[in-house]
Amino acid sequence: MSCIRRTFQRRVALSVSVGALSVLMLAGCATTSGGAMGTFSRAAVQASSALSTAQLTFQLYTTDRSTNGVTDTALKDSLKELLDAEQQVEDASPQTDAEVATQAESLKQIRAAADDVIAAQLAVSGTSSDDPTQSLSAQDAALNDLRQQLEPYK
Repeated sequence: MSCIRRTFQRRVALSVSVGALSVLMLAGCATTSGGAMGTFSRAAVQASSALSTAQLTFQLYTTDRSTNGVTDTALKDSLKELLDAEQQVEDASPQTDAEVATQAESLKQIRAAADDVIAAQLAVSGTSSDDPTQSLSAQDAALNDLRQQLEPYK
């Protein structure tokens, strides 16, 4: 009986520790450091990562190294991340002309990336014969440039 009790106590302690760690991690993701520019920087990192994933996934698909199902799921996940990044940028409250301009540029780049991911989804589903490879690559480079430009504000 004593052995069972100790095992139960360890599991409870582990569950509490994991729960506390999860709360800390989520709190870290919800940071507002850097004001609006910090928000734009974090959104650019998120969007850049999402688009890089979509680009790689589509490349694997076009070279027959990924299935429709895996590719579709990865593209959906990438689009969700892009829409989340877009929402973060929209919800920010720019205070200066520079922040307003950065918000507009960030939204433009993120929305273009989302359009490219949708084009990739249409190509995978067979509803479009357009090949978004070049557009994905160009937009990936543009988002990487934006991410690097905003890096100091993270």
